[in-house]
Amino acid sequence: MKCNVIYVVIGIFMLVLTGCGGSGGSASSPVSSDTVNSLITNVGWLYENSAPDYFNSVATCHLSVKLYYSDSIAAADIDSFGVTAPNGWQWTISSTNSQFGTSSSGTPYIGGNIYYGDNPKTMPLAGTWVFKLKLKNGQFSSVQRTLHETGSSADATHQFLYTKEDWTPSTDASQYIGALGRFPAQGYKLEYSPANGGSIVSTGLLATRTSFLTAEPHAYNMACWLYDANKNYLGYTVSEFSTLDHSRSTLITINGELLIVPASTTSATGQIDLSAVKYLRFVYLDGAQYEPTSYSNADYRSISSLVAVDLADDPALMPPQVLAFGLASPGSLAVDSTNVYWSETGAIKKAGINGSAVTTLASGLNAPFDIAVDGSQVYWVEYYGGSIKKVGLNGGTVTTLASTLTNVSALSLTDSSVVWPDAGIRMVGKNGGSTTEIVSPLLSQGEYKVAVDADNVYWTEYGIGGKVRKSAFGSGTVTTLVSQEDYAGPIAVDSTDVYWLGGGALKKIGKNGGTVTILATGPGYNLALDATYVYWVAYIDGFPSSAEVRKVAKNGGPATTLAKIANISNYYGIAVDGTNVYWTESTMATNGGMIKTLPKNYR
Repeated sequence: MKCNVIYVVIGIFMLVLTGCGGSGGSASSPVSSDTVNSLITNVGWLYENSAPDYFNSVATCHLSVKLYYSDSIAAADIDSFGVTAPNGWQWTISSTNSQFGTSSSGTPYIGGNIYYGDNPKTMPLAGTWVFKLKLKNGQFSSVQRTLHETGSSADATHQFLYTKEDWTPSTDASQYIGALGRFPAQGYKLEYSPANGGSIVSTGLLATRTSFLTAEPHAYNMACWLYDANKNYLGYTVSEFSTLDHSRSTLITINGELLIVPASTTSATGQIDLSAVKYLRFVYLDGAQYEPTSYSNADYRSISSLVAVDLADDPALMPPQVLAFGLASPGSLAVDSTNVYWSETGAIKKAGINGSAVTTLASGLNAPFDIAVDGSQVYWVEYYGGSIKKVGLNGGTVTTLASTLTNVSALSLTDSSVVWPDAGIRMVGKNGGSTTEIVSPLLSQGEYKVAVDADNVYWTEYGIGGKVRKSAFGSGTVTTLVSQEDYAGPIAVDSTDVYWLGGGALKKIGKNGGTVTILATGPGYNLALDATYVYWVAYIDGFPSSAEVRKVAKNGGPATTLAKIANISNYYGIAVDGTNVYWTESTMATNGGMIKTLPKNYR
């Protein structure tokens, strides 16, 4: 900014500047002593930053001033108030262009916002500021104040403050407090998806944001300014994040990524159609990181360059919600009416399905793997520990139900028992006790996954020429439903059919046998059922692999992709409830695991 003009704006009015110190010359002479004692009881002032649509579309900083005055005079008696900066600049604001109000303690005030607009020296800072209140009878009162350094209660020592993106002083930069470093415009991706009303989401913003906040610890109060394809300003996000402790709010998701929906935006005409947003800027403020003793503080801003907002690779896909992140290789998961539960390296954890905090239910475990829940307990297998264990839904003492197992990798629950494959099919009561052998260890391929209903246990046998089998509880008789099923894996049952992944496809067969139906082709990792659909994580290619969360009707038909997953390196659990589908993701990065969810019927 190069113009030597100071704008004075109160509400929607542009006021005439009564004096200007030019490029920051010597301070004016002190105002004479009060002619009316104690007329001004206090002064409140702070620097703020405005979005581009405020006040003639000038993106700028302003000094907001409030003069608190004695209740012995009426607002109608006030003619004007004035401000004299340490360098001699002066503003006089008439009462008709001022804002009147009353503090929470009942003290009346008059105030307004003083804008510097395009002034190349921006706003003065250090030194003595003089505030004057003039009555219509010619009497006046004045007080003096000093402004604090940003993030401090100490008096300012820099002559000016400026915003780095607007102007950098060409001489004696030590006289200026600079803005925050500019928020980076690279290192992350922004995409718009029209699904579910439209949204803008980021990928990779967490690392960029973390680095910025480490370098700029006073940064807080982030928002976004939104622009169309011609880089015309459209409006801004209402939601903000990162208060003094850098905690997030609705603009930033639990995994540290940006999420903008129409309801979080505003413009002169209401909410913004996000399909029109092709660029945005990230805006941070700095300062006011303390409780000011003289009610004065300063904000300094960081504004990124324009960042492009691309159309999502598959615009029909809705961005998933992240319920938990920073996890150590999450694997199996289960869900109830309030929480999602999962196993990860050495631990069993949970988080609210509404996105509440992660809770560790059990730790120090030896490779926890498959997991299941009932109304009071979480159950899991420990692969290397060779055991079946449980803990309360809120944590507590871990109970071992079975131990010294040789090859346990899965479990399923009946009303009263835990069932698992391990050199045969075995079960134990949920309260512990002796282990019962349901099926003797005479199986050809080694049992892999297991499912149960009220009468039978069903399982897959992995490897070349694998099988899908069942046995009625207490009978000891094995029925082969499918033979020569290479690499039969995850399995689930409903009231009529058995579903499994094997032979490079998602398949089903009636519980009493019959014809095998192929519901979808391609390998997958795990599956879950509701009344109408089968949900699974479909393997796509590579390692780290890409995958998709898909669903297909139980009666057949085309498969629907709900979400795409990239750079995945670990076991993928999946579960459904009445409204959502949940899954685990784990990347090659340390603690790169996440739990995600989407409405299961959004498409």
